[in-house]
Amino acid sequence: MKKILQVHNFRVKAPLGFYEEERILGTELRFDLKFCFRNTQSIEHLDQTIDYEEVCAIIRRQMKNEYQLIERAAEDVYKEIENRFGNLARIELILSKLNPPINGLGSTSFTIGNTD
Repeated sequence: MKKILQVHNFRVKAPLGFYEEERILGTELRFDLKFCFRNTQSIEHLDQTIDYEEVCAIIRRQMKNEYQLIERAAEDVYKEIENRFGNLARIELILSKLNPPINGLGSTSFTIGNTD
């Protein structure tokens, strides 16, 4: 039996972007995450699952750093989450940059994940 917890549409404004103005003004980002559990037993307590409040705190903390590329930002967030919740079978993180400064482009995204 597969057990998956997903966190959708967590948004944060961060100093991220190739252009200095993006980093100064801040860029709107969206995080979507998927956590697949190894354990097939019933999940009845918070210590048996992912505390998504803690996941959001990790993202907020990492996004205080300045980044030029979403790839690097996603890698740093992913590594910290993986270190904290390393007992998972799979973690997938999608970082989307909303409304990048390119006329007509709604968003870009970068996906990082592992397999068991």
